[in-house]
Amino acid sequence: MTAEIPETVMVNALLHIFLIWLEQRTPGYNQKRVYPPRIPLTGSQMLNQIAFAYLLIFLVALNMHKEAIDNIDPKVFEIMLDEQYVQVSVHVIKSAKVFHLVYPSLRAPLNITTATAGDGSKFWTSLPEGRQGEAELAGKAVAAYLREYRRNQLCVTTTDKKSAAPSLFD
Repeated sequence: MTAEIPETVMVNALLHIFLIWLEQRTPGYNQKRVYPPRIPLTGSQMLNQIAFAYLLIFLVALNMHKEAIDNIDPKVFEIMLDEQYVQVSVHVIKSAKVFHLVYPSLRAPLNITTATAGDGSKFWTSLPEGRQGEAELAGKAVAAYLREYRRNQLCVTTTDKKSAAPSLFD
């Protein structure tokens, strides 16, 4: 026997879940805890609210996935650039990722990030601008490293030793 949930209840529940999530993400967002009114909806209004609720859920899930990917990225790593190891540290400034490269030689450190051109294409640029050639080369190396790092993270399996008993492999 299957119980069918009315669509208005489902829409209200989804909106409440979103408001609770939003309140947890931004403290002080909704001090009065005002929720949407529970009023009967017409068919087209209900479809609009259902579509809106699904869109919100999709956007929340997409944001959570992006945060999860950002959390597994290393904060400091080394890449091979111009036949020398360059130390790279990752910093987030307002929502932009900035990579700070420190060379072992006497070269000045380089800050790079991605930018979007007028036609919508993305490219690597230096901060401040002026070392564009180096930024393009270093950006490709950083992107390749992070792509490989993420691929390897998804393939790794680990096991924890649960008992104090000796293992055959120790």
